Amino acid sequence: MEYQDFEQATATLGQDHMLSCSYPLNYFSDYSTEACIDKARELMDIGMENGRFYFGLNKSALDFHDADPDKLKAVLNFVREYGQY
Repeated sequence: MEYQDFEQATATLGQDHMLSCSYPLNYFSDYSTEACIDKARELMDIGMENGRFYFGLNKSALDFHDADPDKLKAVLNFVREYGQY
């Protein structure tokens, strides 16, 4: 889903289905690295309450203008570390 309220989606469907957190792709081009990581933390905290989610983007990045590679790398490194139980 391109635009979703992840908290509402997990409350409605999270017990029966695995959901993607649909991280907003525009964060990589419009926000600072720290803001990108904070958004990832926010979505992961919601998803890790029941553990039935995976980290994914709401859209595909087609080129470097869609997602700054350094910010994407920082977020994915954060997700790898923060997501360990």
